[in-house]
Amino acid sequence: QLIFLPVIVAAVLAVHGEPLPLQAIGDSSVGTATADCDSQEQRIFVQIGLKGPWLAVGGGTTESNEAQQCRNGSSDGSSGGNQIPPFCTVAWLSHEELSVPTVKAAALEAFDNVLTDSLVHAGGFASRIGSLSFLERVDEMFLPPDPDTTLSMKEHMLSVLLPAEASAAWADPLTYEIQRQALKYLPEHTFVDNKSPQLHVQAFARYRFSLIVDDESHTISGAFVRCVGLQAIPLFNGFVALGTMTFRGIIPYNRTHFGLDLLLATLRDINHDIGWLWHYHRMLQDQLFYRYAQPFEERLAATACTLCRLRQSSGHGNRARSNGNVAALLLRSGRRDVPPAVSPSSSPLQHLPQQPALQLRTFVAVFSAGSNADRRQAVRATWGRLLRDHYDLDVRFFLGRISSEGILS
Repeated sequence: QLIFLPVIVAAVLAVHGEPLPLQAIGDSSVGTATADCDSQEQRIFVQIGLKGPWLAVGGGTTESNEAQQCRNGSSDGSSGGNQIPPFCTVAWLSHEELSVPTVKAAALEAFDNVLTDSLVHAGGFASRIGSLSFLERVDEMFLPPDPDTTLSMKEHMLSVLLPAEASAAWADPLTYEIQRQALKYLPEHTFVDNKSPQLHVQAFARYRFSLIVDDESHTISGAFVRCVGLQAIPLFNGFVALGTMTFRGIIPYNRTHFGLDLLLATLRDINHDIGWLWHYHRMLQDQLFYRYAQPFEERLAATACTLCRLRQSSGHGNRARSNGNVAALLLRSGRRDVPPAVSPSSSPLQHLPQQPALQLRTFVAVFSAGSNADRRQAVRATWGRLLRDHYDLDVRFFLGRISSEGILS
């Protein structure tokens, strides 16, 4: 199913003499983000980057005159005797921006919530540390309308996607060695990443395998997601824990003894029995599409609404920011239109009688046959361990047997 974006890129490839329309790849430009926040009393504002635009995503997408005045700092927070609902401000900052210690400290002080694509600063994938949460900036994922037809059109074995010119990956001597070998063996199939969807179409759509050199270990690689969407099997050494349950759909390459000629020979052998790889690849596509079915701005708006709703329901209200704290951030960002600070509002839940907290546990049930001990051990050693160590979820196996006694646990 195609999800048509507000900005549609018409990319057409001539494959086997027939055009392959790819119409669902969007760019990373920022538009007006909307989310289902109309039921919230707070007005929610999101800033993308220290110098990015402000997006109004909460309390209705059409701002009243009073809200506009508040955003411009010209209102005292009241209108006709009616108090304007409190603000909730959210900032999305990149890994590079948060790597400056003074910026990180000022942002956490000035905004109610801070989102980032940095696995380091947020504590890991889908993690949260205080008011700092992880949200990667990955565009809406493209899936071909007919996967089988797309596979039949793949006429080349391997492409190489080198890092963008400004990437830190060029500090690694191996990157230059891969570039040298790629230009020797695959000069017409080597690309330099510029993050654009058009180039990713050229680098992935016609190939069965794609070597993505920029590991981007500090975040989720957008090139990796597009590679999977365009049905090229990624050879990738970056962060792939979001696809751990289908780990065989991602092939790591040898960093210690890299040889493109040997890699090509190995891929030719794999290509003769590639059916099992495509099965894993389809499952990996489903996992990623579930997460990236919407544009980044919509996922950002929905996340901001959820965080602000949780903050309001917990009784925190807004941060009591001093002018000095906000000025510290403005000094670095050059902004002058930040919503003004408001005093914390009381939570409607604070007057309810306190109930003892419930200790909730979640477990994953896996049905298995008694003879499949090796498979159960493989689950425990791979994605079962990931669920336990990173998500605090238990995995329980239910073994069936041919009898009237039902299920044995």
